[in-house]
Amino acid sequence: KSTKSQEGEELRERQINLLLKELIKNDKNLPVVLCADLNANPIQNKKGYDPLCYNSIIDKDNLGYQSVYKLANGKEPDYTTWKLREHG
Repeated sequence: KSTKSQEGEELRERQINLLLKELIKNDKNLPVVLCADLNANPIQNKKGYDPLCYNSIIDKDNLGYQSVYKLANGKEPDYTTWKLREHG
């Protein structure tokens, strides 16, 4: 399980690269829609680690996927969920 930490982000990056480069074969170059809860931020988070998984997915020299949300709205959302937590 990847945690919300630098090590967890590195694990998420390895997992998504393995999934999209090795496990999903796309010999006919068909469009692929990736839907996943990756716990991946598009920007550096409050804990100070970089969004390796997100960057790996959208990097044109790596996987080359695009965010449909960003294409439609010009930027990624500030957040994708809203939770009320007991301690803030």
